[in-house]
Amino acid sequence: MEPINKKLNKKTTALVKKMISKIKSLLKTTNKKQIRLVIYLSITQLIGWGTLYYAFSLFVDPLHTTYGWTKSEINTALTLGFITWAASAPFIGTALDSFGGRKVMSFGSLLGAISLLVWAQSSSLFMLYGAWILMGVAMASALYKPAFYVLTMRFPESYKKVITWLTLAGGFASTIFIPAIEFAINTIGWHYSLISMAACNLFIAVPIHFLKLPSKDSYKKQRTPNKKLLDFQLFKEDDFKVQTFWGLNLWFVILNSITTGITFLLIPLLSEVGTDQSIIIFSFSMIGPMQVVGRFIMMWFDKNLHALKVGTIVTLLAPLGIAFAAIFPKSLIALLLFAIFFGTSKGIMTIIKGTIVAEQMDFSVYARTNGWLALFSKIAKAVTPTAMAGLWALTGDPILTLGVIGLLGIIAPLGIWLVKKDNN
Repeated sequence: MEPINKKLNKKTTALVKKMISKIKSLLKTTNKKQIRLVIYLSITQLIGWGTLYYAFSLFVDPLHTTYGWTKSEINTALTLGFITWAASAPFIGTALDSFGGRKVMSFGSLLGAISLLVWAQSSSLFMLYGAWILMGVAMASALYKPAFYVLTMRFPESYKKVITWLTLAGGFASTIFIPAIEFAINTIGWHYSLISMAACNLFIAVPIHFLKLPSKDSYKKQRTPNKKLLDFQLFKEDDFKVQTFWGLNLWFVILNSITTGITFLLIPLLSEVGTDQSIIIFSFSMIGPMQVVGRFIMMWFDKNLHALKVGTIVTLLAPLGIAFAAIFPKSLIALLLFAIFFGTSKGIMTIIKGTIVAEQMDFSVYARTNGWLALFSKIAKAVTPTAMAGLWALTGDPILTLGVIGLLGIIAPLGIWLVKKDNN
């Protein structure tokens, strides 16, 4: 056993050295302007995802204990937030083209701070729901899509590289903020924790967005789009590929449905089967690190990867991982394989969703196309947990429900086929 361990240690050390060498070489090809902008956006994305998105589940029990609201009533706020995120996405896409990322993302972080303060003072469900309706607009304005827009417009020749760097940093949002917020709730209480989260957005994210992001005038000159608030003319423009749009839509909707279904239902589904809780938590916690691994893979191969070709392979990884969990729900090895395949797929797809629109569409329709794509994807994100929970209640079979979530992946390649056909 000892010689084998030594060999494994040597291989691991060699791999780490290669990864560090690759990072250094990539840094050498990344100029200071790119590094600075990625660092600024990484800070605000960590704050945005950590405080506006991931933190919600930590406040369910405190709200239930304080006001006696049911968990279903509290989770309705999250659903409303996702629906609002979806509904506002096309408007935000048009606003990005009209006003640029600096103004839109500053507005998003400011609105995020306001929504957190309203949430902190919520003594009724109506106030809580109002806070999360504001939160939906804030997330649409301040999270990945607008950040991808800023990087793509500022560095159109190297947007894939800088988006990869950003998602690599953003992948640590839950790792940093979940334990920090949980600690805050246990020490200063949930009200003051929300106020502290609002302060992070107001005093860190807003100034960075307003003072450090490039103005719209600094973007490479693009054809000025129609500046209607909700731009239906997009679908008639020469640079807009209709079949590509619907192919990407189908692809993203299915992937969002799978990801959201797993995120919100995997733990209760496996618990119902009788899987040991420690195994569930351990395997679920491995998804985050595997996302980072997936993003490292994208960074490693850099220019040699074509988003559509990679996406074709990666789309099949998530259903494959879910199959392991559904067939062997009590096996640690099977659930680790689930985490490896599902997490890697999720990590890589975050980058692909940020780069493929620019790869497949002209820059003049980039922001607005992303906005419309986000509309359908976020609706799927809002509906899937309720729909899958309803299927579970109807059938009483958690494994069947888990299997249905995985089987959705069979439809996803149809979206890729539509995009490829449009290119022929």
